[in-house]
Amino acid sequence: MVPGGKGRYGRADVVICTPLLPDLVIELDSRPNPASAQKLAFARDAGAFPLWVRFGEGGIDKIDGLMVLDLREAVRGVCDAEPAAGAS
Repeated sequence: MVPGGKGRYGRADVVICTPLLPDLVIELDSRPNPASAQKLAFARDAGAFPLWVRFGEGGIDKIDGLMVLDLREAVRGVCDAEPAAGAS
């Protein structure tokens, strides 16, 4: 199923299908990505539960009906941290 007028549409990062609940469609992005927002809005309109997991840089705009899990503060500095002594 693709949006009207499109022959192709990008794949979601993760899709969890369940028989008794709406499907869960997840996009994982380190920066703002308009294509992810479009995919999630399409999933929402098709009856799925859309979840946008954001980490890294850039703002997070509110989009009606899309749940955003903001991990920016939780991962801040993780990539910049020096490895622990003895780590290879």
